[in-house]
Amino acid sequence: MESTGYASSRYIGLKHPQFGKLSLWIYVAPPGHAYSGSRSGTQLAAGVMRSPQIILGQSEGQWRFGDSNPFRWRTLLGGWESYLLMETVDPTHKPSDVAGRFVPRVLLGLKRADLIARD
Repeated sequence: MESTGYASSRYIGLKHPQFGKLSLWIYVAPPGHAYSGSRSGTQLAAGVMRSPQIILGQSEGQWRFGDSNPFRWRTLLGGWESYLLMETVDPTHKPSDVAGRFVPRVLLGLKRADLIARD
């Protein structure tokens, strides 16, 4: 049975000099939800989109999301597709611990895609 809810935390605006405005969508989806890639675990995800309502197409993102990038082209359970970084999380863990593991991976992916400045 599919879960009915998910928590959409934020859309964060990004600007690329060649590709213009993009959005980073950060959310949590329960097991089996249409926005999840797992039927058995809660997932924390970050997705790069053209805007909050429009996905970044697979061919549009090939310029930056190669093999060394933790963001991957994924198809979710509901059929939605995008460049996503997903991690199965234990909802009983402290949010700060989960974020401490997840955020560095998001930043690494954004840096490798030249969407944020490298150190």
